[in-house]
Amino acid sequence: MFEIYVAGLVPTEEDSFSTGNVHRAEIFLPLDYPRRPPFCRMLTPVFHPNINPQKICIGDHWSAAQSLSQLVIRIAEMLCYQSYNVKSPLNANAAAWAQENFSRLPLQKVDLSEGL
Repeated sequence: MFEIYVAGLVPTEEDSFSTGNVHRAEIFLPLDYPRRPPFCRMLTPVFHPNINPQKICIGDHWSAAQSLSQLVIRIAEMLCYQSYNVKSPLNANAAAWAQENFSRLPLQKVDLSEGL
């Protein structure tokens, strides 16, 4: 389990959300990692097109050469809407919101890979 401190959207009730800055996630490594991608999921609720309660979709961008620290940065970029895919969403409501609010994104503009 790890925590990510970035601006993200947190569901508050059905079809409603607020901004949250602390997010918890976990990564499980399969036995044949890195040939197969790790399994990632959020432990705290998130409103994002490519994240649902059971899974963070990293498949579009997974590479066996990617380090775990790079994966954590990718998840952080997703949380603050620096990275998202509305064409194959896990959360259709979040995808519709992202399309309608494109001009408000990303929620946080920072280089999250600084210091690597």
